[in-house]
Amino acid sequence: MGKYFVSKQHLSALIQEVTKDKHHLTAYDLEGKDKMNFESINKLSDNRVLELPKDREDATGTRYLLKITRYILDAFLIKSLSNENRVYNIWYVVFFLRIWRYWLKEIIKEKKEFSLKENWLTSNSYTGIELNAHGLLILLVKCHEKSEQFLPWLYSSQPCEKFFRQTRSMTTTNSTIVNFDMLDLLYRRNRIQAIDDIVADSDDSFVFAREKNSKMGTSSRSEATHRTTSLIELRIILEQAEKDAIMDTSAVGMLLREHSLKEALATVSLTLHYSRGLRL
Repeated sequence: MGKYFVSKQHLSALIQEVTKDKHHLTAYDLEGKDKMNFESINKLSDNRVLELPKDREDATGTRYLLKITRYILDAFLIKSLSNENRVYNIWYVVFFLRIWRYWLKEIIKEKKEFSLKENWLTSNSYTGIELNAHGLLILLVKCHEKSEQFLPWLYSSQPCEKFFRQTRSMTTTNSTIVNFDMLDLLYRRNRIQAIDDIVADSDDSFVFAREKNSKMGTSSRSEATHRTTSLIELRIILEQAEKDAIMDTSAVGMLLREHSLKEALATVSLTLHYSRGLRL
């Protein structure tokens, strides 16, 4: 990443040099064997970790990678975050990654020892981030058209998985029977609905311990999530995210010529059902 390398060795050094009460990390969090271990990546990108290695310049690249990871998670999972901040977070990441990828491709032409496969994100991860960023904009526009609430933490497979976990757990005390038929599902559905209604009516201030899941969003909703965002506001946010991404990538040494920068940062466009297309 420009003048710096991203390495888990920086985090290993942090674990060894700083007491656990400061960062809450363990060696297990760095192993990476379990690709579905959400809690580890959530801890690694926590603000506590981002603040600690600031005095080490060699960890700058690692810190930026964890920063954009935090931005991705917050954009979809922090319920109190305003819609404007959600758009800024995810699109700052997209612009940052586009510049990083384009810069690395230019370096590869000169230095054959580097490659996108070994020195960058996987194509699957990058494509997922791009799709989520575009999907966030499309959903915001649709919610603005229909004056509906925008609740991105529900746009995933997690609510479905949570529902089936709940149905399997709705058994009598000390019962080991977890399988059920369709009639049982209909009976259990009413109990699950009652639990969800209590949590929703209390605006997440009352949560059943076993129903708590950080993948379903954290903290309570604020009034900002009830307000939709106009196209003019989205344009301003995207321009600011692009400007900040250019500034930060330049700060770490990923400098691109003007024509290369324009090529790396493609135009963001939305096609709406009532128009031929609106460019942001």
